[in-house]
Amino acid sequence: MRFVGLGGATAWLLATTIRLVAAENSTYTNPLLSGWNSDPSCIFVSEGQYSDTWFCTTSSFLTFPNIPIYASKDLQTWRLVSHAYSRIEQFPDIATTFPLQFDGTWASTLRYHEGTFYVITAFVTIYSFNPHILLFNSTDPFSDEAWSDPWQIPNPTYGADPDIFFDDASDSVYVTVANGTGPWSITQYHIDLPAQEVLGEPAVLWNGNGESSPEGPHIYLKDGYYWLLVANGGTGLNHSIAMLRSETVDGFYDFYEGNPVLTNRGTDEYYQTVGHGDVFQDKNGKWWGVALSTRSGPEYEIYPMGRESVLYPVTWDEGEWPVFQPVRGVMSGWELPATDLSPPGSGPIAGAAEFLDFAPGSDIPKNFVTWRAQNETADNFLVSPEGHDNTLRLLPSRANLTGDAAFVPGQEGQSFIARKGQSHTLFEFSVDLVEFDPSTAGEEAGVTIFLTQGQHMDISVVAYNVNTTSRCSSNSTSKVAKYLSFSAEAYWASSTMTAAVPEPVTMALPAGWDAVRFTVKTVNDTHYDLSASSASGSEDAIKLGTGPAALLSGGGGMYTGAILGVFATTNGGASSGSPAYFGNWNYTPIAQEVEKDVFVYY
Repeated sequence: MRFVGLGGATAWLLATTIRLVAAENSTYTNPLLSGWNSDPSCIFVSEGQYSDTWFCTTSSFLTFPNIPIYASKDLQTWRLVSHAYSRIEQFPDIATTFPLQFDGTWASTLRYHEGTFYVITAFVTIYSFNPHILLFNSTDPFSDEAWSDPWQIPNPTYGADPDIFFDDASDSVYVTVANGTGPWSITQYHIDLPAQEVLGEPAVLWNGNGESSPEGPHIYLKDGYYWLLVANGGTGLNHSIAMLRSETVDGFYDFYEGNPVLTNRGTDEYYQTVGHGDVFQDKNGKWWGVALSTRSGPEYEIYPMGRESVLYPVTWDEGEWPVFQPVRGVMSGWELPATDLSPPGSGPIAGAAEFLDFAPGSDIPKNFVTWRAQNETADNFLVSPEGHDNTLRLLPSRANLTGDAAFVPGQEGQSFIARKGQSHTLFEFSVDLVEFDPSTAGEEAGVTIFLTQGQHMDISVVAYNVNTTSRCSSNSTSKVAKYLSFSAEAYWASSTMTAAVPEPVTMALPAGWDAVRFTVKTVNDTHYDLSASSASGSEDAIKLGTGPAALLSGGGGMYTGAILGVFATTNGGASSGSPAYFGNWNYTPIAQEVEKDVFVYY
């Protein structure tokens, strides 16, 4: 790794410290899963055909496919191997929930028991807040199709953030939730899994300690105690993890006087909002933990990658309370396995460089998502259609990225598809608009860096009526011309954002630009440049705009992170507009900021 951004003596001291520590333990850098990967839950499988493999899942909210499953052999290199929720019919609400941008699945728990993998999640619609507890299972975590339709578990306490616990001591199964209404508490249901029934009445395990939002519960059995891990303090700067224990699974749990066991609250650390965790063992019996964190510093203003997954070692001696190592960018932990850069499965490696030529016969990449399931416009995305090899075709939607008063998810969709998501502090992302021949004003195709429908920055080719500067759609036969456009939507931007929202820019498409290359590149850790060039080269590139990362941080997207993708729309006109063909999709990592002003370059 190559560190820059520090003074020479400080950088030398840091590098020397890392080498000395590495002689005794493993040294690694956070994040574990960079970019938007919140609410991690991880397991280590030590038996059967998946022996010596780690698996993790993270929150998905509105994106689809939903509930990603990652696999690793070295706890550092992760492959996206499946999605537990990839079919609309598994739970159709993923296509229709509206208008808030953080509805959908929250805080899944991943567990393995007797040859079967289980994912339990809560599907939440904020306005009604009646979470649906969904339990999926699979004997093949590497296949989307192998994941079952969910059992919808009754949820009388309106709980969210569910955990499933297999009690080896009693051969019973329990679901534990954070109550969503009324007094803060952690509640548990005893379930009959084969019969898909809830047994008896819910048991209250803990009524909180006065801090807000006790959530994200997980139960573990160790040394004759049942241990309860909870997130506490809300998912902001006061976030933390606390531990409790009881001698019975449904008994009242004692709160550890040394809590919180993990937090960065009240510090000037770069990694903030640390909380919502899970713990697991490796094959040597050593304990590790994961949690979410934002690389925001205490200012908590600029964190476009949202809540990311971080890794830390845990010391958990027999009969004692666990000791969690504080989260930092450079960590020293237990001995890690030998590096394995090719974990099992067929999906993309998380955080890797990406070049896609959309070859004939290939599928939509596994890490591509839409904003909500597109049950009305699923056919709008097609790889290498006839006569257009090596392209991704988008048929335009009436609704644009923001939507309008007439937009009703489920009745119409949005032709927008993206990689999930921005994975590095510094990166370059480019896509060619290979062919786009609009015939009506308002037709538009381009690239976006997107947080929510009310927070995105776009660069595009848009059709205007000749001699006008209006992109409003028109049903007339007036001649149209193609223009380059840059715009920013900040409707749901954070109320504390101090950066200026960039002004829109429009200019005629230069002559000879039959194909256009759009590029989004980070200037630094606070701003993006958005530019366009002819697809034949970058020497004629035109920078159309510079936008603040603060616009893509928090606000209406407080639980999510920026994603990068392409879109096509008629901007409210007829939905039968001109297709857009994209190609030469490139995502290039440049550097990861692992501590404030400390970058690891690739």
